[in-house]
Amino acid sequence: MIHGIVLGPSLFVNRPDVAFTFLYGMLLTVVAMTIIGAVGIKYFSYILKIKMEYIVPTVLVFALFGAYSLRNSLFDVFIAIVLGIVGAVFKKIHVPLAPIIIGVVLGPLIETNLARAMRISGARDMPLWEYLLASPLSKGLVALVIIMLLVVVRMRRKEKAAAKETKNV
Repeated sequence: MIHGIVLGPSLFVNRPDVAFTFLYGMLLTVVAMTIIGAVGIKYFSYILKIKMEYIVPTVLVFALFGAYSLRNSLFDVFIAIVLGIVGAVFKKIHVPLAPIIIGVVLGPLIETNLARAMRISGARDMPLWEYLLASPLSKGLVALVIIMLLVVVRMRRKEKAAAKETKNV
């Protein structure tokens, strides 16, 4: 936007030179990474032979350097250390980290769009659930989510039954 380029579908019409430069660059990146991966696979496998006693402190130092260098603030380093400890505790008590990370990353986006949907539904004098289920696409997505949840519940019940059966044997 600083250079007067408006992003979106119109970019291919208004500035095809910029759009296709990015596309060709990404294609070149894929080709280069494939070549580097194919040539370097033998050498990259040596990383697996490094002992964890050397890898963990190195990764921690680089992570703390990265936290500090973001805004040159020791507060960011403190936050990184606290969140690392929280992550270790969660791992110890078997709390999955993936849903937490997804929630932290997508939370602000979901909150913004929920507030937008509530304003739109209020302006149309509709309940939120009715507005959210107004299109066939949203009804299909809700149905798909419900089906996926039922499949997961059924799979977990079968796993528990199988584990209980093997335990009894």
